[in-house]
Amino acid sequence: MNSKSANKDILNEKIGVAGCGNMGLPMLRSILSKNIDAQGYDIENKKSRLGNNFVFSKKKFLDDSSVIVSVVRDAADTLELCQGSSGLFEQRSNKILIISSTLSPRFLMDIKNKAPKNIKIIDAPMSGATVAAKEATLTFMVGCEK
Repeated sequence: MNSKSANKDILNEKIGVAGCGNMGLPMLRSILSKNIDAQGYDIENKKSRLGNNFVFSKKKFLDDSSVIVSVVRDAADTLELCQGSSGLFEQRSNKILIISSTLSPRFLMDIKNKAPKNIKIIDAPMSGATVAAKEATLTFMVGCEK
């Protein structure tokens, strides 16, 4: 993905959902049901019925995803995804990270400041419970530069 493609339809990119628990797994299933190229990853390596659409290696997941939607549990898991071993911030290609986890504004500013230039971060917390995730009716509040 180059800088020009960031202005195009990201649904044509490989989407990765990090954090396939109560919220992320139904989100991934909904994305896949729309025939969008997507895959999931979870740090707990939960077994999934998604077959080839679930990746157990964080490095492979990040290598293969152009757009990563982070639905991980908390700040510690976000740091692991971004700065941990084989984390997102080690990636050399351009990536978009959409953070949908509930995190403090201070933490989000800190992670944005630490991100390498090739990683674009979008703050997009979501509203809705597990039921809304299963029904694909979540509401996202998006905050980023154009």
